[in-house]
Amino acid sequence: MNGDKKIIEFNQTMIDLFTDMNRVRKEYGLLRVNSIILLKGLLEEEQSILYDCLAATSTINPYKQIILDCDEELKKMKGNENSIQKKDENKFKLAIPEEEISFYMTDNFKNILYKTYNSMYQACEIEFEESGNPKEQINKITLDTEHLFVVFMDNIPKDVLNILKNNGVCLDAIWEYYNLVMEMYEEYEVEYLNEEDMETDNLKPPKAISDFVSVLSAKYKGVKECEILGRDVECQKVMRILQKRGKKNAILIGEPGVGKSSIAEKIAFDIANDNCPDSLKGYTVLQLNVNSIIAGTKYRGMAEERFKILVNFLESHENVILFIDEIHMVIGAGATSNHDEGDMANALKPFLASKKAKIIGATTSKEFERCFARDEAFRRRFEKIIVKEPKAKEVYPMLKNAIKEHEKYHGVKISEEMVQYTVLISSCFNNNTHNPDRTNDLIDASMVIAKEKGKKNVDRDCVLENFDINFEKFKNLEYSEKKSTAYHEAGHYIVGRKSGKLLNWKGIAISILPAEEYLGVTVYDNLSDEVTVYPDRAYYIDYIARALAGRVAEEKYTKTINSGAIQDLKKANEIAYDLVCQYGMSKDNTNQIYIENQNYHMMSEKIRNCINKEVKEIIEEATERAKEIISQNEKLMERLVKELMEKNILDENDLEEICKEVDSIS
Repeated sequence: MNGDKKIIEFNQTMIDLFTDMNRVRKEYGLLRVNSIILLKGLLEEEQSILYDCLAATSTINPYKQIILDCDEELKKMKGNENSIQKKDENKFKLAIPEEEISFYMTDNFKNILYKTYNSMYQACEIEFEESGNPKEQINKITLDTEHLFVVFMDNIPKDVLNILKNNGVCLDAIWEYYNLVMEMYEEYEVEYLNEEDMETDNLKPPKAISDFVSVLSAKYKGVKECEILGRDVECQKVMRILQKRGKKNAILIGEPGVGKSSIAEKIAFDIANDNCPDSLKGYTVLQLNVNSIIAGTKYRGMAEERFKILVNFLESHENVILFIDEIHMVIGAGATSNHDEGDMANALKPFLASKKAKIIGATTSKEFERCFARDEAFRRRFEKIIVKEPKAKEVYPMLKNAIKEHEKYHGVKISEEMVQYTVLISSCFNNNTHNPDRTNDLIDASMVIAKEKGKKNVDRDCVLENFDINFEKFKNLEYSEKKSTAYHEAGHYIVGRKSGKLLNWKGIAISILPAEEYLGVTVYDNLSDEVTVYPDRAYYIDYIARALAGRVAEEKYTKTINSGAIQDLKKANEIAYDLVCQYGMSKDNTNQIYIENQNYHMMSEKIRNCINKEVKEIIEEATERAKEIISQNEKLMERLVKELMEKNILDENDLEEICKEVDSIS
């Protein structure tokens, strides 16, 4: 097609569409390609924009019914068309290498096609006028199916409009969705046409993704001292993974508060200040907020479009590392149903499999098992790094620089001795998170109280005032309730210390002061990196016995059971269940485990009854073991209870001194 010395060129999507429309015309025995064939073609084409718009703006995508309605209308047209006259000017011809596409068009179709050409011609004229180039340079206009879609939706013929309306399609919603998506892509493309922005040193996320992607390393550029200390082993592991030839994605797994995000922050600091391997120098560390990427998406397809822009951005930059906190949230993020594959995890998979991908994720062990089990392909693309809670003695060295910043901010000092006390108190009152975060938060809060009171240094009163409500609860408890709690916690401590098997756990504190979810607590340090134990069946029996020991001690000495003891029983049963179903350590040693998932279905009613019976036997065995250890250590029990009733909290030094004294008497 030629006009005014301008050549109209079709890209491959247009060639494919017109080839398909001509095929449909022949299939239904029609003389002309019409607007209903165009509607059908735009819906059935690969990467269909119309399909995406319908999916985003409808509760249930009506595309299948629309295609069926198109087919019905086309069947009715056969034999009812006006014959083609010799002078009919509505003929379309397109020469392509292998064949020529030739067919007649209805007036509606012809008008849509010409309006598409004219709109592109005008757009090109405006572009060249603004650039200062002569108009003669406009000698070729390339059309694609998106141009045709826009004009078609703006000039919908009545027959097409009836089909769409009968299927509940809202044209205003389609336009709104399409314009929102185009706005995102235009922002992205315009910003990154500037070559200077492609340089890593100037790297910043384009406006289209800046609400959910930030430059983590930028805030550390030129900063002399990092607040985050320790975690050198974990940081080294992550950097080694990032330098691999393939599978350069790491996932940090640990309980809330152990400092997973801090590891990523420390890596960002080191890279920003060239304190890293040469192969990582010049890299930019970005952080993705998963909640923000799906927030404010009025239409379902919007989240998927954001994912695409993010991936395009990552693929267009060589020296980028992406940190995703709470990475388990990407599985299912943006999906509209459990079977929807348009979630963020699936959008990231091709990029994760490429050599460019360098991603650091962080999540808890619970969320890792719960969410990543749903997507094995996503899970395989990451190398796991376990982040353990630091031991009590390691907390202060990790927080030294953070404490300095707190002191500068509040104008209040805190001694090392008081930090160690804060570690103890935070462990006794905050069981919802872990060190070092819980101690860091308590130090910060205690400095606020010290400043309010005009004190220059944090003291014990400032620390304990954070838990006034807990002391009030304790004050209102009956003496018998306090003593029952003392027996309960002493029971846990004694079985843990005296079992002879649980050497990788060290009791470092006992408290009978109530916290949010429990009346007392026994605090342990995990020594797994220092002590190697043999986790046989006897080990797990003692582990369960420790969980049951509070209940056993209460029953033995006070004839009562509190709700904390009930929680212990739940924990003990869960461990016993795993002993049977996962570890194959039932009493008869059958080496049988029980699997229930999409591939294996072993949990029949008979099997469940068998498992319940074995769990019951394990609980009984562990209960007898707890009774045995407690009976052998009655003097230690009475001494611990006496001290707890007087002091309410016993630290590691108190416990060691009491145990030595009792052992020397025995």
